[in-house]
Amino acid sequence: MSTELIPNRRPSAFFALATALAVMVSQFTVPSGSEIGFLWLPTSVVLVGILSRGFSVVLPGVVGLVAAQALVGVSPMMIAGSALAAALGPLACFHAIERLRRFRRAQSHLVQTTHLFLSIGCLQAPIAAACMTAAMPLAGFADIDHLLTFVSIWAIEFTSGVVFVRGLMTWLPNDGSGFCPAAGMRQGMSALSWQALSPYVPLVVFGALAWIACETGHPLIARVLSVPVFAAAAVASLVHPRRVATSALMAAMLIIAGVRVHGIDMSPLNGRMADSAELAMLILTGAALLHLLNSLIEERLTQQRRLRRKAFTNEVSGWPNLRALTARLLNRGEQNKAQRHGQQLAELAIAGLDKWADLAGRQATMAAEREIGKRLQTVFGSYVSMIAHIGSGRFILLFNGRMSDEKLQEIMRIGFDRHRFTIANQAVPMRYSIGVVDAPPGVHEPEELLASLSLAQQHAVTVGGRFYRLTLDNDQVRAYRKELAWVERVRSMLERDRLRLFAQPIAPAVIDPETTGLHFEVLSRMADEDGSLLAPGGFLGAISKAGLQIELDRRVLERTIRYLDDDMELLDATDLCAINVTGPTICDPGFAQYLIGLLENSRVSPSQLAIEITESDTIADLDSALANVSKISEIGIRVAVDDFGTGQATFEYIRRLGPQILKIDGAFVRRYREDALDREIVESIVRLAKAIGASTVAEFVETPEIGDEMRRIGVDLLQGYAIAKPMPISQIKAFCNQRRAELLCQASQVEPIDNIA
Repeated sequence: MSTELIPNRRPSAFFALATALAVMVSQFTVPSGSEIGFLWLPTSVVLVGILSRGFSVVLPGVVGLVAAQALVGVSPMMIAGSALAAALGPLACFHAIERLRRFRRAQSHLVQTTHLFLSIGCLQAPIAAACMTAAMPLAGFADIDHLLTFVSIWAIEFTSGVVFVRGLMTWLPNDGSGFCPAAGMRQGMSALSWQALSPYVPLVVFGALAWIACETGHPLIARVLSVPVFAAAAVASLVHPRRVATSALMAAMLIIAGVRVHGIDMSPLNGRMADSAELAMLILTGAALLHLLNSLIEERLTQQRRLRRKAFTNEVSGWPNLRALTARLLNRGEQNKAQRHGQQLAELAIAGLDKWADLAGRQATMAAEREIGKRLQTVFGSYVSMIAHIGSGRFILLFNGRMSDEKLQEIMRIGFDRHRFTIANQAVPMRYSIGVVDAPPGVHEPEELLASLSLAQQHAVTVGGRFYRLTLDNDQVRAYRKELAWVERVRSMLERDRLRLFAQPIAPAVIDPETTGLHFEVLSRMADEDGSLLAPGGFLGAISKAGLQIELDRRVLERTIRYLDDDMELLDATDLCAINVTGPTICDPGFAQYLIGLLENSRVSPSQLAIEITESDTIADLDSALANVSKISEIGIRVAVDDFGTGQATFEYIRRLGPQILKIDGAFVRRYREDALDREIVESIVRLAKAIGASTVAEFVETPEIGDEMRRIGVDLLQGYAIAKPMPISQIKAFCNQRRAELLCQASQVEPIDNIA
């Protein structure tokens, strides 16, 4: 342990006064006619001084000891023995602790306390006992039992050290030494709470009663009353932290020693020494046990505090995390305030931090996030009660009251926009967006608040001012919650394999008796627990929100190919089976090889399959999509573009993709006869398809009249309720047979098809 610790401005005067006070307190426990009490504190005070401030306190401590003993009339030889004991004992104890610490650096409170007790018992107490025992004959006590005197003084010194050294250390300011670190006196009056003072109440009550019993001549009653005094100290040691526990224990020992002094009968010196040793050993046993138990409890509490701090702190910035924010929102005081006045939260998202992490390194970006948190605290100050760092570049502010849009944006503009943050020694501005949620008075669940805040932040990213505010009870929030519920519901159903395959037949626009092969599109459906089917518009959107498109597409492909492979009659009747894939799937680099692998292990011919690229999800990586299309086209799989005319497909997209089938969006087909613009769009798509050599499929053919119009303008295939409604894939064979019979019948009569469903 270094002796160059935090210096005290007047260490000499302070420790001289401390040892003088220790002598006076010790005299409280000195029987009449004796020169040693039941407790002897100066040696312990000097050890505390060395541990906390270094060797410079030894001399002033000895000076204070000598002055105080001379003042109370102690003989010169006993003063000399006490002074020598107060110097040599603590120095030897200190060096022993240093060696134990170097041998094994221990952060455990229990191990530290054990090191302290061993050093006091094996070095400080015996050295002090030897010095004072040697001084007693020279001080006029010739008729003594040296061994009994040594053991008694050793017991007194050991007891005093065990009881008071650890206790006094907890009251010293934190000096950085690492030995029994304490919070110090910095808390001031705020530390004087009822919880902190409660252990002292029974000590004062029973101590006063014991004192009264002594003064009224009832020493036995006084000794009996010392039992609850010790019990109160024991309870404090087991349930309170070190400062309260050790303070209560010190007070209890002083009370018990004082009661014992006033209740003792005068006897020769050896008798007093034996009585002192007996009491000291009893106190030592109880105090040491309580200290060790308190050390164990303190160790557990320290670990709990450390784990809690880690659990509630963002490891990057050191600011409170999402768990801490949730706990704050669940706090009773916060909920009472929300019940009366409502709440306002804001989420700030910093854009581009991930790129800086790649450019400047993660450590530099983490330092920038810490700086962002400090800047937010600086610019908002008392306006916010909490700042939480919930993710990379994402901070949530919990406001004390309500702040207007103008005020919030002004603060950000003045304090944030004009500030430059440092990343890798570069001063850079931060682009951000802010979502704000106003919660009306009432108690709101944290998940409800945070979900709404996330929605506000998503909208803030898309608007021009990078700012968006919503209230907790508006329709937008309710719709968002419903969407989240759908996402979780669909995720669970997909995990439990609630997928069902449906199929919708596709008919040729022009009847050809030679063409009787079956065309159909495979559709995915989800079945609820009771077997009822969910609306496609609900679960498909949720699949996209949950990012499960690739998983769903692959399951549909696997089950469709397996179903065809298991039913040879259906497989032989099938001319074209169209299967939808979404943008993420067609962009997946491994998709083509995956599909080819499925076909290699089945009897399904690639020419019998068509992959419909749906326009519900943007094709983010066109190069990967084109590579997949090229590979599957090489083996004979046809490619169709679904919902052409309303999706993401452009003419350049069609030119590069080279699909064999264009499916005309049903929104145009449905209004073909009523709307001239829709009519022109449909006819232009037909002309485009003929130009690139692709077939066309008209969707939403819901009446025979629309089917006739599509035939007239040259559409190749028709799909819709006028042809057939979607049906379980198991019914496709029956429909195939019916369709073949109807086609042959109609061909023989040479009449156009009206409705073959």
